[in-house]
Amino acid sequence: HQAKGACAVVMRPSTGEILAMANRPTFDPNDMESPDWATVRNRCVSDTYEPGSTFKIVALAAALEEGRAGLETPVFCENGRYEYAGFPLRDTGSYGMLTVKQAFQKSSNIAFAKLGIQMGARGLYRHARAFGFGDEALGGMLPAEARGKVSPPDSWSEVSVSRVPIGYEVSVTPLQMAAAFCAVANRGVWMRPLLVKEVRDARGQIVARFAPKPVRQVIRGETADSVIEALEAVVSEEGTGKRAMVPNFTVAGKTGTTKKIDPLTKQYSERRYMASFAGMVPSREPSFVVVVVIDEPQGDVYYGGLVAGPVFSAMAGRIARHLDLEPVYPRAEVVRR
Repeated sequence: HQAKGACAVVMRPSTGEILAMANRPTFDPNDMESPDWATVRNRCVSDTYEPGSTFKIVALAAALEEGRAGLETPVFCENGRYEYAGFPLRDTGSYGMLTVKQAFQKSSNIAFAKLGIQMGARGLYRHARAFGFGDEALGGMLPAEARGKVSPPDSWSEVSVSRVPIGYEVSVTPLQMAAAFCAVANRGVWMRPLLVKEVRDARGQIVARFAPKPVRQVIRGETADSVIEALEAVVSEEGTGKRAMVPNFTVAGKTGTTKKIDPLTKQYSERRYMASFAGMVPSREPSFVVVVVIDEPQGDVYYGGLVAGPVFSAMAGRIARHLDLEPVYPRAEVVRR
């Protein structure tokens, strides 16, 4: 897709271990005489972006945790166009009545704006911060790590409560998003991302060890199970993430597509996009989480499900084989067999 840049991060939910991070374009650390300094950074921890629909796990988890809605709660999606506080909001489809689970599957902005309005600014803010957004995920281990931005409710505009739940007016790092999905995969427990497992001296002796660190219970385990059920619906033939399917494995994940701010006009561009996908394999008791972020894919294909989803699929399939995971066949495939 001739993108401007890309990055990916892989984590183990149960421990918070960072198994892999990659960036493109990249550089050769053996040749630092005349590098392109724009590439000498780890996008996974230093670059922030408005996440868009991958951030909908916050509004979904919050609504389920607070008992404001269930997966089968109906939401009227206004046939694709909704106005709140004088600003229009659109969906990619002209949806009428959908359940919360269906709205998540089809990534309805209108449905999740309504959930956010129902939750209120303070409830959304509290849950976003609990998921680790707005804080350094590594706790300062890397000097260039960005905190991202989740503004306190007192600074929100009237329209913000309808935009934050769909991933606008916030900024995150790919690592923060991976850690949030790991919390869902880990039955609601947010683990501190673990970058270094141990340090050895020149003789191979271990001089320091770093243990996994559970930080807080973000949501109840039962809520996490429901969020995963909704994430599974996304990676299906009817969902926006069908291109992220992994042969012989169940997948739970979410697509994200956001317009970028044009640096000249300071307005949202109609040509610059961030495409992303965040997912876990297998969907129940996940062994790993992968977040893929593609910066400014070119051409007419720019949606996260179409650009980042296939990258996730290819990576996740290889990772599953590398970890020697036992295949977990989707229910429909078991029936066919």
